[in-house]
Amino acid sequence: MSGQPDISIITINRNDREGFRRTLGSVMGEKALKPGTLEYIVIDGASTDGSAELLAEYAARKDSRHAISFWVSEADGGIYDAMNKGLSRATGKLVGIINSGDSLLPYALAGLPGIHAGNPGAVLYGAFSVMKDGVFDWVQGFTATELTNKMIPHNASFVPLSLYKKYGSYDTDYKVCADYDLFLRMYKDGVPFVWLDRIVCDYALGGLSDRAEQLRLSESEAIQRKYGCYVEPGRRQKFKRALKALLKKPFFFLCGD
Repeated sequence: MSGQPDISIITINRNDREGFRRTLGSVMGEKALKPGTLEYIVIDGASTDGSAELLAEYAARKDSRHAISFWVSEADGGIYDAMNKGLSRATGKLVGIINSGDSLLPYALAGLPGIHAGNPGAVLYGAFSVMKDGVFDWVQGFTATELTNKMIPHNASFVPLSLYKKYGSYDTDYKVCADYDLFLRMYKDGVPFVWLDRIVCDYALGGLSDRAEQLRLSESEAIQRKYGCYVEPGRRQKFKRALKALLKKPFFFLCGD
C-alpha cells in the first residue's frame, strides 16, 4: 500500500468463526473504495475454534477487492486491549472498528474520504441495522447530543487517527464501555460529531455487551459521573430497568392439589 490509506478498518475476534467469516468477507469485498485506499487490520485473540486458520486463509487470498494489511492471532487482555493492538497498527486518515459478527454494508464507506476532508477534526457516525438470528429486526441510530446519556453506535463510527493520537486509546479498566468513555471525553471537549445519514453495518445480537447489561449500566453511570453529566434515573426509568432485569430471570411455579 503506497501513501496514507483513506480509511483503516479494525476487526477483532475471539472464537466466533462463522461470524468472523461474515465480517472478513464484508470488509474485503467493500465496493466503494478503490483497492489500496483501505487498510484492513485483523486481531484474533488466540481463538481455538478454527478462527485463526480461517484468518490465515483470508489473508492469503488474492481475489478480494481489498487485502488484509496486518493480522495476528495471539492472547490478549480483552476486547479493548485487542482494539488497542489494532489502533497501534493503524495508519489511515479515518479509523473504523467493525468487529467479528458484524457486516460492513457494500457502499457504507462511499464518499467518506471527502466528508472527512471537509470535516478533518470530526468523528463521523451513522446507524446500524440489528440482525437477530440472521433476520433484520430494527435500526439503531441517534444524534451525538445523546452522548451524555448513552453511547452512539461504535461500529458505525469513524474517528480521525489524529483524534486517537490526541486523546489516546481505549481504557482497558473498562470491560464493556471503554468506547463510551473515549467518545464522551471527546464530546465534552468540543470535538464535533458529523451525522452520515446512512446505515453502516449489520450488527449481530449476542456480543459481550448484550450479555452484560448490568455491567454496562454500572460502567456507563461511572463514566457519566466522571464527566459531570450523570442524571439520577426517575421512578419510571428505575421501574423499566427492574422489570427488564426480572424478565431475564427464570420463573418457577409451585403447583399443589
